[in-house]
Amino acid sequence: MLRLIIVDDEYLLRQLIRNIIDWKALDIEVVGEMASAELAMRQLESLKPDIILTDICMPDIDGLTFAEKINLFYYEENFTFFNVS
Repeated sequence: MLRLIIVDDEYLLRQLIRNIIDWKALDIEVVGEMASAELAMRQLESLKPDIILTDICMPDIDGLTFAEKINLFYYEENFTFFNVS
């Protein structure tokens, strides 16, 4: 089963993404949801996601910068990124 985290500063959108898709039918487990890229960065080691679904427009670190930082610090890991706006 693939592991997914959802990163979006808007709570209702995180809930919508979590609940509108039947993740289990896709063999995906939602292992976390965070309100910021900074919070997500702190939890990557413990959650070990395979997929990161992130908003592009967030107040602290935008989704594109977040993807760049992960590529710099976790270049040996395999992540699939989906940026949404």
